[in-house]
Amino acid sequence: MNTAHLTEEEVSLLLLSPEQLSAQQREAFESHLASCKYCEDHHRSMKEFYADVEIRLKDSPSARDRELAEKLLGERARPRLPLRALEKRTSDLIEAYAEIVASNRRTLPQRFTDYAKVHPLRMTGVLTSAAAVVVFAVLLMRPARDGNPAYAELKNGSLVIQNRTGEVLWTKEATGAVEGSTKKGFTYGSGAPLSEQPILIEDIDGDGRNEVLVYGCADFGASHPSFRNDSLYCFEWDGSARWARGYPDNIFAFTFEYTRWGQWSVSKCFTLRANRKQPQLFVMASCDPYFASKIMEVDCKDGYMLQTYWHAGAFALTAVSDVDGDGNLEILLAGVNNGYKRAFVLALDPDRLEGCGPAPSQFFPERAAPGKQKYYCLLPRTDVNEKFSSIPYNSPTFLYPAQGSGFIICTRELFDRPDSRDVCVLFTIGPKLEVTNATWTDPFLKEYDVLLSEGKVKKPLSSEYWENLKNSALYWDGERFVKEAVLNKQYAIHTK
Repeated sequence: MNTAHLTEEEVSLLLLSPEQLSAQQREAFESHLASCKYCEDHHRSMKEFYADVEIRLKDSPSARDRELAEKLLGERARPRLPLRALEKRTSDLIEAYAEIVASNRRTLPQRFTDYAKVHPLRMTGVLTSAAAVVVFAVLLMRPARDGNPAYAELKNGSLVIQNRTGEVLWTKEATGAVEGSTKKGFTYGSGAPLSEQPILIEDIDGDGRNEVLVYGCADFGASHPSFRNDSLYCFEWDGSARWARGYPDNIFAFTFEYTRWGQWSVSKCFTLRANRKQPQLFVMASCDPYFASKIMEVDCKDGYMLQTYWHAGAFALTAVSDVDGDGNLEILLAGVNNGYKRAFVLALDPDRLEGCGPAPSQFFPERAAPGKQKYYCLLPRTDVNEKFSSIPYNSPTFLYPAQGSGFIICTRELFDRPDSRDVCVLFTIGPKLEVTNATWTDPFLKEYDVLLSEGKVKKPLSSEYWENLKNSALYWDGERFVKEAVLNKQYAIHTK
């Protein structure tokens, strides 16, 4: 093995004929790929190429293929091959390949691909020879169809999957579904927009071809929808069903059952590739009306749950970031904690989804262990919101990166006034989810000035006000809430 970079032969063997490698060779190659950006990019490019070739070569043999096969079988065609000096070197390949074409009548590129898979080392040299020029000329002469899904549309009771040029690849029945597309967004029958797209088109298993995942797309009042909201449906790139899994669940709290009258809905699905060689697939679901929520890692192959984390309150925002600078990405979730009536932000280790997040006893599910989230922060409400609003909580509305490092969360507060608008407070979040700054937005400032002019508040806003609000954030240490950002003890204990 080349100690500097993997050779073409070694990458081809690893992709096309790994069974020809010993376990030690495979381990050495994979270890090199993990540490060498050049070879990792080369490996990924070749993998995508082979996958694309297989997708594009599913058509029946064309008349042009048959004509070229007949020419290859004739002696008169051989002297016209380019690079005559290489003819003897490649004659065995051409004769064997022409024999295969004649007997099977498959497309020339299809047979070439098959031969390359069987004899990758021989083909490495041949690719630079006259045979490669002849065979790949066929690919250039024939416009190849792009069979990889790129876009989806729900319209008139049908799911329509398109490639990147907009050509329809396949369709499925989608009775009772919302309408829209992955390009423009989706809306319910009432016209209200969906907060999340109900379709994910992505390569979830690393084979170079996109799968299509459908979830949470049944419209309000749909009696027998083709796609249930509590389930996730996975289709292969060619439209064949890979799996369908339902994720409803009954969780019991000490004083009531969360889901006795509720309806589960899968709200979001996403992949994470950074911490493992293979992609991880994560699914989020919640139950209306109590909004017990869970995030699960599911197996890309069959959809079964691998690990689950519960929370007493819905997840509204999702992001991925290295929040503590340890070189590993964490999953960031923000929403409302129903038990403590505050907005929250938490960070999860993608490999440790366990237990349930912080909640009072009446909101904590029976049989659930303490949550193994890495960090957890409750974001405070302003005192004027607590005094002048009948809505007993704040809620996060968006999350975006801050300049330098960290990120900013905007929390919404409502006031009980006829002409009042939603007002927002901005929190800057630093390492370990520590709140490093709190400040106003223009709508909040205007609302506060009205209250000040009416004599309902006594002091104008000041830097001290916002410093006090920043210091009102609470952090979960694994047993109780404290005033300083800290790693969750329950996570630390189980990772030693």
